[in-house]
Amino acid sequence: MTIFDPTEKFRRDKNNENDGGLLRHVYEGDKLPRERGHIVAFEHNADYTYAAADITQGYSSGKAREVTRQFLYLRGQREFFIVFDRVEATNPDFARHFFLHVPDEPQQQEKCLTWLSMPEADGDKEVLSHGRSRMFLHTLLPQKAQVVLRGGPGREAWGHPLEPAAQYNHTTEGRAKPPVCPWRIEVGDPDSGSRTLFLHVFEVADEKVGQPTPVEFAAPAGVNIAQRWQVRFNPTGTLGGSVNDKPLTATIKTETQYLLTDSDMRRQRTSTYSR
Repeated sequence: MTIFDPTEKFRRDKNNENDGGLLRHVYEGDKLPRERGHIVAFEHNADYTYAAADITQGYSSGKAREVTRQFLYLRGQREFFIVFDRVEATNPDFARHFFLHVPDEPQQQEKCLTWLSMPEADGDKEVLSHGRSRMFLHTLLPQKAQVVLRGGPGREAWGHPLEPAAQYNHTTEGRAKPPVCPWRIEVGDPDSGSRTLFLHVFEVADEKVGQPTPVEFAAPAGVNIAQRWQVRFNPTGTLGGSVNDKPLTATIKTETQYLLTDSDMRRQRTSTYSR
């Protein structure tokens, strides 16, 4: 997640380029470590795992008023990851972007993007599964999102698109080591105003699956997935929401984090998806 303040100064790369990202305290040399974010809520149960984090302090206070992320993993025969971000800049001119680095070139398929996993790109010479998994990605917010695919030979490590000094391929020896993700999905908000909501739905399936599960946006910040899941997030205020009308926790619950129910174990034994 980036918030691009064109006047922000960074100490990194050969031109000290502005990448719109997090603060780097490593160069300050005192009072380390410093908090840059914290977990607000966590819950694990037989149907889903949920986490919410406030990472506002990870960004310069001169550009970020709020940066939070809610992560929801939905279990089932078809598995889903939902990522909901609330981002508010101190200035409406500071562009907000959601960046995602992926191992293979994404393909447009109707209203979503899709790509295949590449275990070798993660450095996995021996994997516990066979075949490859397919990812489907739905961008539901911003509703008029500007989506750019950037990557491939000569552009696999490109700088921030708004930083003039970073318009070159940042190749180093280290970038050739796993994990290797030569493609990037950039989701921008073209609307005016200082606040952006990003809502993304990821579906993990076997590589032979050709069509994603039906996904429907539910205003102001929710999604209906087939007839199985109705997920809602709070667009403002307290981090939270609901899954099938059950409120998401607002606290950190760890009692069931490492407990497996009978249904969990049956689901693991019968799952056919590549990991």
